[in-house]
This record gives sequence, structure tokens and C-alpha cells, in this order.
Amino acid sequence: MTSDQIKSVKSSWALVILTAEEAGNLFYKRLFEIAPEVRPMFKHNITAREKKWLT
Repeated sequence: MTSDQIKSVKSSWALVILTAEEAGNLFYKRLFEIAPEVRPMFKHNITAREKKWLT
């Protein structure tokens, strides 16, 4: 990656962290859309997991 690309990723990631819970929700929603077979691996409360996925 170029230094400009690295800066771009870091600055966009900072925006994701600001909305971590929503980002977690979107992540798992998309994960289960593209790979529904992994859903049984997540038996625990997914809402709690969504809140913690960036911490």
C-alpha cells in the first residue's frame, strides 16, 4: 500500500469507530447474508457481540 492509501484507510477507520455499534450490526448482517452457514457459530447474544466487535 502507498502512504496515501494507508492514510485513507486510517482516516476512514476513524469514522467507523465513531459508529462502532452500527458498524458491528452491518458487519454481522452482511456476514450472515453471504455466509449463512456460519450463523450457528454465533450462538450467544449477537447484539452484545455487535457492541464489542471493535473493542
